[in-house]
Amino acid sequence: MDMIDGKPAVSVPPNGNPQISGWAACVNASSTPADINILIDKDPVAATKISFSRPDVAKAYGRPDFEKSGWKVLVPTAGIKAGDHELTARVTCSGGEKGVLPSFRLLVSGQ
Repeated sequence: MDMIDGKPAVSVPPNGNPQISGWAACVNASSTPADINILIDKDPVAATKISFSRPDVAKAYGRPDFEKSGWKVLVPTAGIKAGDHELTARVTCSGGEKGVLPSFRLLVSGQ
């Protein structure tokens, strides 16, 4: 994930919906990211698909097939207890490969 409201960690109200974004690509050029699931403390809370271009990623890795790798999603925090949580993205590629992106810190403020 690249950011959580533009920061590596964010404090949100209990019913907030921070937007997070990032990129995902598959090692095998014939496989594409099929599902991106967002997890809070290892529990799925949202899902998204690749939805925009990331020429910076394609250039950085020298892989033109990585250009269409960007994603973003609103993450609902309703029902999440106040405190510090782990926010992660899990990617499944069309060829069956799976990966977990590095996690971020999500701090849900008290009521």
